[in-house]
Amino acid sequence: MPYPTLCRIDHVLIRIFDQIYMKAGDMVLQSELVARWADGKKLAFIGDGDAISVCVAYLHSREILGYGPSEIAVFDFDERICGAVTRFADRERLTQLRAELYKCLDAFPGPLDFDCFYTNPPWGASNEGESVKVFVQRMMPQLHRYHLDDAPNLHSCNLVIRALPGNQAPGPSAAISDSARLAHFYGRDNPPKVRYIRERKRLDYGRAHDDEYSLELLE
Repeated sequence: MPYPTLCRIDHVLIRIFDQIYMKAGDMVLQSELVARWADGKKLAFIGDGDAISVCVAYLHSREILGYGPSEIAVFDFDERICGAVTRFADRERLTQLRAELYKCLDAFPGPLDFDCFYTNPPWGASNEGESVKVFVQRMMPQLHRYHLDDAPNLHSCNLVIRALPGNQAPGPSAAISDSARLAHFYGRDNPPKVRYIRERKRLDYGRAHDDEYSLELLE
């Protein structure tokens, strides 16, 4: 059975936003892990440049994996990613997969609509992990590697967090505007300045090009 390309959302990555592709073999392992962890649940991805959501939805729908989430929603500030997820879901008839444009500094829409959350945020090496905290505020046992020329041996891992029984949500989701937390969000002296990466619509459906995006800045 010929499978469509799962391992890349076809666009030019933007390193300044810490967009780095996970290696293909690790994507397969990660997808199986996520599918097993979120089996039968409503799962939200807070960012998904690695296309793990697409892999999980496809492998489950084609019964390559006998388990997986009942619903997957991808929230990303890169419109190219949202568009690619939407086009893939439409082409492969993955009715459980959808995407929505979202900036992690904004209040999260409908956190109580999901059973679990997945995120792979900027590392936060220059701000004592504040970048990670921002993503985790919106809401695993194997290491995985990335296509990263200047750090080819970089490994990352999964962290699974569950609320204690009886714990209530601290309140409604709110926007994040504390300049001290955001000063080194994408690395030293590199705060977030862009609200969304906007996709430039093209007629050649499903293909990417170097002039495929523009930046919509934060106010």
